[in-house]
Amino acid sequence: MAVENVGVLRAVLELRDTMSSGLDNAAKKIRRFGGQMTRIGSNFTKSVTLPIVAAAAGATGDALATLGQSFDAVFREVPNSAQQVAQALADLNTITGATGSLLTDLTKSLLDASRVLGEDGAVNAKLFATALEQFNVPISRGGELLDQFFVIAQRTGASLGKLIGETNTYGSVLKNAGFTLAESAAVFGRFQSIGIEVSRVMPGLNAAFRRWAGENRNIKTTLASTVDQIRTASSETRALTIATEAFGAEGAQRMTTAIRQGAFALGNLDDLLRDSVGSVNAATDANRTFSETLQVLRNRATQSFAPFGRVLKQALLDFLPVIDRVAAGLNAMALR
Repeated sequence: MAVENVGVLRAVLELRDTMSSGLDNAAKKIRRFGGQMTRIGSNFTKSVTLPIVAAAAGATGDALATLGQSFDAVFREVPNSAQQVAQALADLNTITGATGSLLTDLTKSLLDASRVLGEDGAVNAKLFATALEQFNVPISRGGELLDQFFVIAQRTGASLGKLIGETNTYGSVLKNAGFTLAESAAVFGRFQSIGIEVSRVMPGLNAAFRRWAGENRNIKTTLASTVDQIRTASSETRALTIATEAFGAEGAQRMTTAIRQGAFALGNLDDLLRDSVGSVNAATDANRTFSETLQVLRNRATQSFAPFGRVLKQALLDFLPVIDRVAAGLNAMALR
């Protein structure tokens, strides 16, 4: 072999030894990065698209695209997970039919209110949507009513989710007596604040309402009169007697306690609902932590880089064969 060929071969071998390790490492890193991008995209799709499709009656096409836009609008403004945002959004859309800004604003408010109170926003969103439907309340009043539920929870110490759930379960009883959705929630909040389980008193109330309706009496007027008699009774014994005659023996003691502590006093209910407008937004701003602010930024970054990540991943994967060919070429030169 000529001396110059030996020199070339030595140079090629040294180049291969020098570059092979670097090329191998680069290929491994690119493959690893590509795998990470795949997992990120896959997880993001599972946590966003699948819950929306499943919860929103299998939305597809334009409907799914519209929900996706609504998701983007909410996700970038809250520190909640993509899964929670998608589930809350889909349930509100499915139950109320809301779209656009009405849907995004109420979804954000429900997530914010629940987070401030330490509760599950996705669960509360579904409960609240059901309450609106049950009381035939238009979605346009959703934000106003949520503010009222929120201040009731704050001022009575009641759970927001429990308030909404009790309204769904027992609200129709008070609705028949002429109570609004907010007034019903205020009554239930009062019950919770004095340690009385709503489930223990509503059967007696329901029975009384049915009896009064059968006697062609105005339910709300009769209830107000009965409440006033119990509240102003000269003694606990007299109050209990009136309550027993009106609501039955089983729940009479609890009703007496609730009434004499103001659970049905309309003035007290008004106090609970006063200055509720904007309460959720104010509490959200006042209670947002530094970690929540960082999570909002992270959500925005995730959202912004998702399309870029898909493109970059493909570009890097397309580049891998080039690296492989370079490495193969060096090996071939060394073996000649």
